[in-house]
Amino acid sequence: MKLPRRTLLALSPIAATALALATAGVAFAVAPSVTYLETGSGGGGRPTTTHITIQANPNNARVRAWERCGNGVYHLGSYHTSVGATSNTANCGSTDHVAAAGFDYGPNPVRVTCYFGSGSRSGSC
Repeated sequence: MKLPRRTLLALSPIAATALALATAGVAFAVAPSVTYLETGSGGGGRPTTTHITIQANPNNARVRAWERCGNGVYHLGSYHTSVGATSNTANCGSTDHVAAAGFDYGPNPVRVTCYFGSGSRSGSC
């Protein structure tokens, strides 16, 4: 069955819109590559501050550091997009420590955990 030319022309914008919507969600499918560094010496000699440095960012996503202190308080760093930029959190305090840390990326932030309160104070994530 052949469709009339008018019907085909009307379907073209619909098909283009559907394709655009289908690929829009894929734009931030690849997470940025970062390194993390935990610094400071809080409760029990554990780290108190998180630093996230962007190593690769293929989608130019907004990236910021986050940390959860042992007392449950969250600290967030500033957003950056440039390779080499570092996002730093506030300090958990001299009697507390970083219980978990990582980075958020994308327009509807995806949270990635890099550090779980023990283990290496630095690495790739």
